[in-house]
Amino acid sequence: MTNYNVFNQSNRPLFTQLTNTFSAPGIEASPDSGAAAAGSFFALTTNNTSIPSNQNLLLQILNAAGSGRTIRISSLTGGTTAAATLVIYSGGTVTVGSTPVPVNTLLGNTNASVVTTRQNTGTLGEPSRVLQVFRSPQEFFHWI
Repeated sequence: MTNYNVFNQSNRPLFTQLTNTFSAPGIEASPDSGAAAAGSFFALTTNNTSIPSNQNLLLQILNAAGSGRTIRISSLTGGTTAAATLVIYSGGTVTVGSTPVPVNTLLGNTNASVVTTRQNTGTLGEPSRVLQVFRSPQEFFHWI
């Protein structure tokens, strides 16, 4: 009995059908790409912020009532010089210290974000905890 090759050869029809990108392209992109191309993708930063001992850096993003938009966190990026904990809450209220402005990632686009933002240092009660991640000193993180 002949030993047949379990892998399809490049000159066989199955291989050709699977790799022919002209008849069946396999182009994929994240939802972020589509939102950015439409001028609906925004970046928000806290900048370099010094935080007092036993305090937290609080950044609140509020979706305006009746905006008709759904707000989604695409990723979080940052770093810390001391041990820290990244916590994402749903609910709670941050007193206004500053109001960072979300930046449209499609440079030159005039679309404005529908969210209201607040940034301050302090403590937050215990609204619903969605995510908690512990960070080591001198650690950079990128959470998607």
